[in-house]
Amino acid sequence: MELLIENDKNKFDKYTETYEKNIFPFVEYFDNEIKKFGYSENSPLGIERDIWDYKQIIQYPIRKLEYSFVLHNCKDFLKPRMKTLDAGCGITPTARWFASKGCEAYGIDLRQDNINYIKKSESFLYDPKVNYSSQNMTSLEFEDDTFDVVTSISVLEHLGPEKDTKAISEMLRVLKAGGKLILTVDFSNREGELNYNIKFGLNLLKSGKIKETMQRLQRSKFLLKRDTAYNHDSLMKRIIIPFKNNIEGDMNKKIYVSVNDIKKFWRMYWQPGFLYTKNEPRTYVSVGLVLSKNNG
Repeated sequence: MELLIENDKNKFDKYTETYEKNIFPFVEYFDNEIKKFGYSENSPLGIERDIWDYKQIIQYPIRKLEYSFVLHNCKDFLKPRMKTLDAGCGITPTARWFASKGCEAYGIDLRQDNINYIKKSESFLYDPKVNYSSQNMTSLEFEDDTFDVVTSISVLEHLGPEKDTKAISEMLRVLKAGGKLILTVDFSNREGELNYNIKFGLNLLKSGKIKETMQRLQRSKFLLKRDTAYNHDSLMKRIIIPFKNNIEGDMNKKIYVSVNDIKKFWRMYWQPGFLYTKNEPRTYVSVGLVLSKNNG
């Protein structure tokens, strides 16, 4: 279990070298697709807008760490002809990367439009060696003990309580004995962020900035309702404790990250064109976990 945040630029660059070599080249495919079809921030919601968005998202610092975490954990384990599954693949290049390493690669996603798109011959993600299908992660259609490696990058937090636990059970079910399930999930200091927003809002109110104060209150209201990014307690309750016999590494250490460190992280690696401003960065990082079937 690893908290994926790095505010030392040299260490960040070193850790993400594997991303730059293996994943970053796919950004060119996104660029070509956007230019070819004229996708933009004004594209209608759906696959066209998703492609335009993901061209930026795949370059986010958190994505660099998440992909690197997956690749590092595959480095000494992955062999040609292994069967791999990327669960919740969306329009990402993960399954295609596994296919490029000689694996029998599969990708599944709930959204049929994603699957239809990446199956098109003119799509940059199309690869006849990848088996794509639309499936629900909580009820996979594969037989028990099918895959050597299963990955799921930043997906479980979108499923919500109970469904995320069910999805992990399903991914372990289709994993072979001795196989690896490699996950990343969004992680935040929600309580710290709430305190940050309240304090910031009070300072705005004192300055007479009523509109900005209301925006902060709305942000705090959203945080109270939000159940997406995990915090330490929800991570323990929904993943660590239910699968304690499968998780590799130290499960007992308390995972904590300060709001200031999160904001520093996103500001440090911000680039023009990213889907957030440098002054209002994202408010989460990520946790990487490796589960193995042989312990279950």
